[in-house]
Amino acid sequence: MLLSSLLFGAALGAEPPSVDDPTPSGKRSWRDAMVVIGVEHYENLDATPYAIADAEAMERWLTKVRGPSTRRMFTVYNPDTQEMDTALKRGIARARNRGTLWIYYSGQGWIGDDGVVRLLPADVAPNGLDGAMALADIESMAARSRAQKVVIIVDATFDGTNREEGVIAKDLSNTEWESGDNDHVVVWMADRAGSAEVFGPAEHGLFTWAVMGALQGWADTDGDGVVKLWEAQEYVADITPRLGREQVSTVDQRNGPRNWGLSIGELRDDALTAEQITLLSVEDRDRRMQLAIIDHEAQAVEAMLDAMALIEGGDSRGPALLESFVDEWQNRPITLRWVPPVPAVDEARALLENPDALKPSAPVADATDTGDTGDTGTTVEPVQTGPKLSDDTCDDLIAMEPDALMGVFSPGRIACVEERMTGESQTTQDKLSRLLLADADSKGEKDEWERLMARHLEDIDRSDPDMCFLYAQHLQKKGVGSGEEAIRFADYALENKQYWSGDTYKKRLYGLYRLRAEAANELWKDAEQNLIADPTDENDLQTQKWRGISKDYSREWLDYAQASEQNIDRALMICVSAAGTKRACEEK
Repeated sequence: MLLSSLLFGAALGAEPPSVDDPTPSGKRSWRDAMVVIGVEHYENLDATPYAIADAEAMERWLTKVRGPSTRRMFTVYNPDTQEMDTALKRGIARARNRGTLWIYYSGQGWIGDDGVVRLLPADVAPNGLDGAMALADIESMAARSRAQKVVIIVDATFDGTNREEGVIAKDLSNTEWESGDNDHVVVWMADRAGSAEVFGPAEHGLFTWAVMGALQGWADTDGDGVVKLWEAQEYVADITPRLGREQVSTVDQRNGPRNWGLSIGELRDDALTAEQITLLSVEDRDRRMQLAIIDHEAQAVEAMLDAMALIEGGDSRGPALLESFVDEWQNRPITLRWVPPVPAVDEARALLENPDALKPSAPVADATDTGDTGDTGTTVEPVQTGPKLSDDTCDDLIAMEPDALMGVFSPGRIACVEERMTGESQTTQDKLSRLLLADADSKGEKDEWERLMARHLEDIDRSDPDMCFLYAQHLQKKGVGSGEEAIRFADYALENKQYWSGDTYKKRLYGLYRLRAEAANELWKDAEQNLIADPTDENDLQTQKWRGISKDYSREWLDYAQASEQNIDRALMICVSAAGTKRACEEK
C-alpha cells in the first residue's frame, strides 16, 4: 500500500470552529486578576506545539470577556524560572476581594519519583526537573490570596516531553489535585492520567481548544446565558473522547465550585452537532494515521540506509544486515489509538434528554399464528466475489470518501470526477484529486497513483509538504533516473516546512535533508560511471556538478543532524566522500 491513502482526509470535510476571536462582553470584572503562561520553546527540551497559541487564546478570552484591570494582567511567553515565578507572585498578590484569580499554564510538566507535580519554565535543565515549581505550591499561594475564587487551568503532559500526538505521559490518576482545605480553589487539568494531546486541525492543544469553545458558549447546556464551571468541565470531558482521543479532563465534583459562573456577556450558539463531532473524529483519525505512516516509512528508509552504509563500509556481516532489516520491518505494525464514535450512545443521550420517550409502552397482543410453513420458493442469489464498485455519481465529496479508501470507484465515477474537476475552483479540484489518489492507492495502481500525484503537485497545488515529501520518497525509490525530480519535490516540501512542528518537524527535516543528499550522491556515482565509459568534457562537467551538490546537501544534512541531535554517521560518510577530507565537513 502506498503512503498517500489517507492524504485526502483533512481536505474534505468541515474544519474545527475557531476559538481565537471571542465576542467582547462589554463588561469589566475589575477585581479579577490573571496570570497566563505559555512555554513553547525550551532551551534544553523539545518544543511544545501550539503552547503560545493556547496562551494567546486564553489571554484574549480573559481580556475581552472577563475584562480585568490591566494592572492585574500578567502574561509571559517562554519565561525563565525567575520570570515565571515573578509573574505568578505578582498576579496572586494583585487579586482582590470578591474577585476571581485566573492562572493558566500551557507547556510541559513533570512528575518525579517523589510524586510532586511540577510546571516547567523555559530554562529548566534535564537534570533539574525535580527542582521546578510545584503545582501544589502554586495552589497553596493562590489559596492564601484575597481572591474569592481561584481557577487554575493546566494544559501539559507530565513526563518532561512535549505534547506530540500519541505520546503517553505518566499516569497521574491517583494524584489529588485539590487539597481538602482549599474549597475556593479549582485545578482543571487536561487529563486525569497526565496526557495532553494537540489538535492539529485547530492549531491548539486539544484541551485548550475545547475549554475555549466551552467558555465561549458551547457548554451553556441549560440555556441560561451563563457558562458555569460544571457545564464547562463536563462539556470538555465529554467532547475530547468523542473526538477520538483517550483524554478525559478533570471535573470538580464539589457542590460549591460547580456552580461558579465563568462566562458573562454574549455567548456563541454554534456548538458542534453529533454529526459534526463524528466527522471531525474520523478526519482527525485519518490525518493522524497519515502522519504515522509517513513516520513509519521514514524510519524504515533510515534503517535500511544505515544497513547499506555499513555494508558499503565493509562490515563483515554483509547481507545479514539487510536480512535483519527485513525481519524487523516486514511485518512491523503501526498502532493508532482511536475512540470510535458510537451512534447508539448519541441515541441514548437523546433519550435521556427526553424523559417521555422512556415511559413503558403498552403491551403488544400476541400475533396469530397463520400456520404457513410451506416452501416460499425463494431463489438463492449468486454470491458476489470481490468488492462492489460504486455508482457513477460524484456530487457528494464526503459520501465518496469511504469508497475512495476502499478503492471501489467505478470507471464511471472516475470519469465523472475527472470531468467535474475541469470546471471547479482550485480548492474543490484539490479535494477531488485527493479522492482519486486514495482510490488508486487502495487499488494498488502504482502507475496511476504516480500520474495523479504528479498532476496534483504540478497543476493543482503543491503547498502540502507531506504530499511533496511522499512523492519525493516515491521518486527516490525508483532509482537514479528519478533522482533530480526527487530533489525538486523535496525542495518544495522544505519551502513549506513551517506546516510542521515539534518532533514531526525534526523528523521531516532530517528525512528531507537525507533524501536530497542520498539522491545527489547516487547522481554523482552515476555521472562518474558515465565519465568512465565516455570521458567527454560534458560528462566531466556533470560529474563535478553532482559531486559539488552531493557535498553541499550532505553538509546541510550533517549540520542539521548535529543541531537536532540525530544520527550523523551516513551524512558524514557522504560528505567526506564528496569533499575528499573530513576536515572540510567539520569546518564551521
